[in-house]
Amino acid sequence: FLLPLTLEVWLGIGVSMVVIIILLAMTYSLIHDNKNRLTHLVSYTGTCLRITLQQDVTLEGGWRSWERVLVGLWMLSVVVVIESYSGNLMALLSVRHIPQPYQSLEDVLDAQDVKMIMVDNTAQQHFIRTADSGLFKGVGDLEDIGRLVFTTYDKLHEETTTLVKKGDHVIFNYNTMINDLLAVDYSHAGVCELYLSREGYLTSLAAHITQ
Repeated sequence: FLLPLTLEVWLGIGVSMVVIIILLAMTYSLIHDNKNRLTHLVSYTGTCLRITLQQDVTLEGGWRSWERVLVGLWMLSVVVVIESYSGNLMALLSVRHIPQPYQSLEDVLDAQDVKMIMVDNTAQQHFIRTADSGLFKGVGDLEDIGRLVFTTYDKLHEETTTLVKKGDHVIFNYNTMINDLLAVDYSHAGVCELYLSREGYLTSLAAHITQ
């Protein structure tokens, strides 16, 4: 149940609550000459925790105006976080979550444990083998270290099922070809287990006819 929010958000919530508690304790100490500082620190901590857990809160002696302001700010923050958490949790529970770590060529090149699959005897193959700079030079270099493998069109679906779904292979091809693979795989499996990267193949018509 931690997945609806990222680690950074959870850390931000914790830091924000600590800041509110410190502000409450410091303000009380300044007004009351540091009397019962520890007692009120514990009380304020309990108050913020109860607000976070959506429990009722009370303070001995009633609420002072500055306490109302600071606690009110924390209440508003908690409402926003809880609504976001509830929505994300509902989405995660109702829709299958598929990790999508590779969204660009840079992501694939930087990942040392993933291999790229490309169709053999195509203009793409010729281009990446002759590129002398840029991303496609990096793609061509993958062949020298065994991270670029070639296959035929009739074997793409089989390798999608056996290799790509394991998470250690990606297919490098035009979006139209990938969409066909997705459609065929969905027809066979009945569920969507693959995804298209956001970048696409240079987001253009056949990558400008392969450059």
